[in-house]
Amino acid sequence: MVLPVRLHVDGSGHRRCDAAFIDNANAALRRMRNVHGATLPDANGNPTRGILEAHLEQLGGSTLVNLNSSRPAETAGALKTLHLPHSMKQGQLGTTTLGSAFIYYSYPGGAGSDACPNPSLDINASKRTDHNFEEGLDEMVSISDNRPTRGVVLRFGMSAINGTGSAAGLTGTAIGHDIGRAYLKLSTGRYGPANLRNSTTAADLACIHQSVWLGSSLNSTNNARAEFLESAIPKPGACSSLLNIIDAEAAALGKSSSAATVFGAAVRRWSKGGGYGTCLPDSAGVCGQQVTICSAAGLIEISFKSGGVAAPRVCSYANLISDVPVTCR
Repeated sequence: MVLPVRLHVDGSGHRRCDAAFIDNANAALRRMRNVHGATLPDANGNPTRGILEAHLEQLGGSTLVNLNSSRPAETAGALKTLHLPHSMKQGQLGTTTLGSAFIYYSYPGGAGSDACPNPSLDINASKRTDHNFEEGLDEMVSISDNRPTRGVVLRFGMSAINGTGSAAGLTGTAIGHDIGRAYLKLSTGRYGPANLRNSTTAADLACIHQSVWLGSSLNSTNNARAEFLESAIPKPGACSSLLNIIDAEAAALGKSSSAATVFGAAVRRWSKGGGYGTCLPDSAGVCGQQVTICSAAGLIEISFKSGGVAAPRVCSYANLISDVPVTCR
């Protein structure tokens, strides 16, 4: 929180600003902010190297963490979760089926799923038909394959996918180019993030999953909602970093380690991550600063009891770093 700013002129005639800052963050937000601050500080110890965001929201409840979560940024493969509900929506509407034929293309210069999509190579010699539509979607999410992701864009059109995002209330999201190219204009070999950025926010990434879980963007018609959750890499049990938090919280409450283990095993997760290295351009448009982009978003179900009755709570979340300078990639 920033209290009113007072402007004045110092003895040398320079304009100065006085302001008071109050840290009104909750405990969860401070914890997330400290995680970013511990690994991404600038020379002054402030976490200002690149864009840092986090969002955590209890479904049917309140927002628990809002760390810069409405700022549009490049997020790499986590944004493929927008291609997924758009695809499932078409199945729900009956305009396509998961067993239908699916066309995508191979591209050189990458190790399989990491290949950089190149529209000029969408030709018969590169055409692949070895997956049906469901298998292509599974590859798009499970191994974050850029090739079937481009296949989904060719099938439906980028504007239609963006339209699904707008209908779901994603106010900070716009897909402008194929995921995997990361600011690079292939025809010139120059970088242009101003025009070649796929923008989204941590709040929007969380919203995608929230809208599916609550049934506002997908429903049970033709198993659309269930198929989304099946493709979103469901995982039983807490991950190692969450287990560490569970163990610490259990110890603080005087609970046994076995109770913490049982609690952690009951966690369920659905998620999609992504990441790659790219460049911010210099004045000539070539690589001026190497940067990294990394993101993750999804749903997490945690055990909870209300009145002695099991009532698991579900939260949507997203966490990302974008345009963070690195010395190598």
